[in-house]
Amino acid sequence: MVKGSLACIVGDTITYAQPVGVTDQIGAVRHHAGFVRKGDLCMVLSDPGDWKEMPDIGFSNSNPWTQILLGGQVVWVKSRDLTPLVQPKSGVVY
Repeated sequence: MVKGSLACIVGDTITYAQPVGVTDQIGAVRHHAGFVRKGDLCMVLSDPGDWKEMPDIGFSNSNPWTQILLGGQVVWVKSRDLTPLVQPKSGVVY
């Protein structure tokens, strides 16, 4: 997925204003943005790898993150919790 892609949340997850590590409990509380429900639709606002450029993330997790617009709020989520709505080869919207 790249910036501008339509996506759907495929798993229940907690979203954060910026990624934080599981050992950063204070950061997790400070940046908590709420729960994302399975099936929520969103728009991708970052290109792959953009999350590595974020200052002060403070975690050493190799799982990719994606910035999305969800319900009028910009949040970061784990990319594994997203799936594209538009398949590039078929052009079919799911």
